[in-house]
Formats: sequence, C-alpha cells, structure tokens
Amino acid sequence: MTEQVPKIKPLVWADHGNALNSVHNAKTPFGLINLHGYGDGAFLLIDPFDCDTTDFKSVSEAKAWCQSEYERRVRECLE
Repeated sequence: MTEQVPKIKPLVWADHGNALNSVHNAKTPFGLINLHGYGDGAFLLIDPFDCDTTDFKSVSEAKAWCQSEYERRVRECLE
C-alpha cells in the first residue's frame, strides 16, 4: 500500500501597484511573502524564508520560486 502525500494549497497572491512599482503579497503560516517589482523588470524578494536568491527577472519567476520553497518547507514539517 502506498502512502498518500497531502496536497499543498497554492499560494494566494494579492497584487498592488503600477507598471513602475508593484508589490505582490502572499500570506503563509511562515509569515508574509513580499515581492517588490521595479520598472526595469527586476523583482526583489522580501520574505520569511531568508533566502539568498532575491533577484528575479519576472514576477512569474519569483512567484514560482516562492511556491516551490513554500511547498518544500511544508513537506519538511510533515516528515
């Protein structure tokens, strides 16, 4: 019999700002994740994960990284 792994809900993002400066927030049990976007397309991650990877080329790239890191941390709690 195989063990079932719980499905992890995706992060829910609230997007604010304009084309020059944008902020994208997601609440997690670990804290609030903040992505700050700038007019040149760079995104800076300010998060509860204390990660070294903080520069992303797009908001979708940054959100994908956050989702992956969030899922990794949740699974770590389940082991």
